[in-house]
Amino acid sequence: MDLTDRKILYELDLNCRQSNSQIAKKLKVSKDVINYRIRNLEEKGYIAGYRAVIDISKLGYQIFRIYIKFQDTFKEIEDEIIAYLNSHQKVWWLGRLAGRVDIAFAFWSRTNHEFYDFWVGFLKKYRKYIKSEQISTFVEYIHFGRAYIIDLEKDVTEPVIVGSEQRAKFDDTDWMILSILANNARTPLLEIAQKTGLTPMAVKYRVKNLEQNKIIQAYKALIDFTKLGHEYYKVDMYLEDMSKLKEVEALCQMHPNIVYLDRTFGAGDIEFDFEVKNLAHFMQIMDEIKEQFKGIIRNFEYFSVLKIYKTLYFPIK
Repeated sequence: MDLTDRKILYELDLNCRQSNSQIAKKLKVSKDVINYRIRNLEEKGYIAGYRAVIDISKLGYQIFRIYIKFQDTFKEIEDEIIAYLNSHQKVWWLGRLAGRVDIAFAFWSRTNHEFYDFWVGFLKKYRKYIKSEQISTFVEYIHFGRAYIIDLEKDVTEPVIVGSEQRAKFDDTDWMILSILANNARTPLLEIAQKTGLTPMAVKYRVKNLEQNKIIQAYKALIDFTKLGHEYYKVDMYLEDMSKLKEVEALCQMHPNIVYLDRTFGAGDIEFDFEVKNLAHFMQIMDEIKEQFKGIIRNFEYFSVLKIYKTLYFPIK
């Protein structure tokens, strides 16, 4: 990849719904060049798709996150469990991990009872293969810009936050539009209009309304970090002094290699996700963080994310 490719990825990570003409203008190259390079990035797997980041909490959903450690398994049964979770309509994120956790997944649910019914059904099928599990509830799920892609020292973009206490009004047509954009955020207005039976202008109005009401938080490309030569690490950190929580979070937001921050209960005091060159690079960053917050960080646990099977910011009815 050259700098132009990386700049395109950076722009698509910030807003993948912007037009190729807009990206061409920012990068000062022709639209044809952008068209060709985006197709090439898609074909080579750098871009795995495009997703609207939807704040589903505004529609009455909550997020449960589950860590699972296997026992007495073999490849076929692990593949079966992963396939089962991957096909479930309410599982919106699923990853294969290495370390103290083997798989992690996130689940949309309107009620505690809905999640409980799913979890009991899952255990009936696979309990004997589960050594341990940890269930956490998300308060907020925060996206940062991937500043490292273009070698920026700091991320100065506005964070994208999923997890609002407020509820928003929506109807079945809004739901259809959200479902389309959740699966492909670059779907043209005309195509959405054909699928919903609306005019393109009506679609444009509704999409703008969904954005203004912060139901749609952002439009992001799914970038394969492995194609960039990077590895993915997740940290659960525990603090000695909780009054410093906001300071630690502020550092996370600016760091070019920290791409997500999770506010949860049932796990670490603070959780954040890295995309880094390798384990040595990750440990170097952690040493810098520990030095900056000496006496504040009690301890941390980490594991690597080997593969992401699913990212879809919207439940299927």
